[in-house]
Amino acid sequence: MNISNYQKEINPEIKKELLEFEDVCFEKAGKFKNEEYKKDNKNNEIIFYGLEGGRSSVSDSKSNSIGYFLKLNGKYIFLEAGIDIKKVEPKILKNIDILLISHNHPDHLGISLGNLIEIITNCGYKKKGFILAPFNPEKKGLDDYHKNQIDEFIEIKPNESKKFDNITIQALPAHHGDKKDNVGFKIKTEVEGKPLVISYTSDTAIADEKGNVYEDLINAHKNSNILMSNICSAFFSSKYERFLKKHLALIGCYILAKEIKPDILFLTHPCSVSSSKEIKEKTVSLMKKLIDIPVFFEEPKLKLKIKKDSYEVIQNKNKFIIPRK
Repeated sequence: MNISNYQKEINPEIKKELLEFEDVCFEKAGKFKNEEYKKDNKNNEIIFYGLEGGRSSVSDSKSNSIGYFLKLNGKYIFLEAGIDIKKVEPKILKNIDILLISHNHPDHLGISLGNLIEIITNCGYKKKGFILAPFNPEKKGLDDYHKNQIDEFIEIKPNESKKFDNITIQALPAHHGDKKDNVGFKIKTEVEGKPLVISYTSDTAIADEKGNVYEDLINAHKNSNILMSNICSAFFSSKYERFLKKHLALIGCYILAKEIKPDILFLTHPCSVSSSKEIKEKTVSLMKKLIDIPVFFEEPKLKLKIKKDSYEVIQNKNKFIIPRK
């Protein structure tokens, strides 16, 4: 039997009510579909929402695992997608132009790719956005239905680059499990005519099991103005060697900063052990004794404004002005 036969047998009064109701539903759906959040392109900045790492990001309801928002020359870039990414303001999430995912561990990709695409495309009503990640999306469960909702999913490997107008994004080597499926990122652009390079290490060890420092890692992050270094833990010596096999720890962050000499260093992605206020403050204090570079540890809503000749760091209502070299 055809569907129209069922529609015809409905009482006319009820049918009228149903038709009026579906018009109301359609109107509401249209408002949702056309929901717009105006971009704010006033500043070039980074907002550190926080990306607590390790098993605690999945198992601890009090964890804060989101990622980092970069607003550069009108482009909205989001770095990583932790399990708590939905806490980010809609005006940012629904305007994301580029999403960068370093690897497929749950503290970096905390929700399915399909759900992530639903978030940034307003439930598929607004096809847009690029996702860059070092893995094949189909192998991670991304179906064609969701893949077709974005502009492109780009599988990117170490040393490969992709240009978006006046922003170039390069994947960097990282030594964390399978090197082929894990990358850091380097973002190159200009701010008010002055070159700017932002480096993000992702999860990586600083040296091999014999203690030989990974030269490809050092070389990849050279010439960076802003270094975002995934510390994970504050360990420094071989006494706790097992913590140094896949993460920088304090010793790795020190070596990278010493060799690269960025304008400013941000310690990112603490594990549960390193996420307390006391540990963060002591870690920053020790790092400042080791290197003559401004150092900050990520915390929710830590903000960096990038200007022509300076950086403005806003932390707990305090402002720090740092010269751009």
